[in-house]
Amino acid sequence: MRKYMIFPLLLCWFALLASGCGSSSSGGAEYFDTVLVTVSSEQPSLDSDIQVWMDSNNDNICDRSIIKPDSISVQIKSQVLSNKNKTLPASDIRIESVRIDYTPADSGTPALDSQFLALGQIIEPDEEVKIDVKVMSQAQKINYPLARLLRRSVSDIYKYHTKLTFNCIEILSDRETDLTTSLSIDVADFVSDEETCHF
Repeated sequence: MRKYMIFPLLLCWFALLASGCGSSSSGGAEYFDTVLVTVSSEQPSLDSDIQVWMDSNNDNICDRSIIKPDSISVQIKSQVLSNKNKTLPASDIRIESVRIDYTPADSGTPALDSQFLALGQIIEPDEEVKIDVKVMSQAQKINYPLARLLRRSVSDIYKYHTKLTFNCIEILSDRETDLTTSLSIDVADFVSDEETCHF
């Protein structure tokens, strides 16, 4: 019976080869025609303070709050391939954009819409850059559903598994693919180092 399995196995083998010819699947490292590009978040988690409380009249009582966005630093590196495409010189990479997807980590955390940020960052061959990405904006904090956390009577913590998907293009080959990195974000009215007042 084994000889009858050869043809299906060959089909699977050719299918696997073909899958590597187009856009690669999303991941933290991708081979383009002339360079290898990697992406990673410099922090695995973030406490996103919904608001920072302040004392406006120096009586040590918290009577005013400000809402700040939260950003993380993402490291993106391009490395020239030793066995690169001989018909092309090592190419720049353009980081077109990043999509941020939030997946609730528990049943008490509400769904949150994805965010899309245009970047247009150019990375030269064998260059390493850091990009600051706003993963939680002021607009997200003051609007539903996160705005519920602005009430002092609410002590909930919303927890999100957060994925950053960078759309990348190798300029000389015009090859396009996505690279991803992730972190966990907790959103709440935390007591931060900036807060020296009391309720």
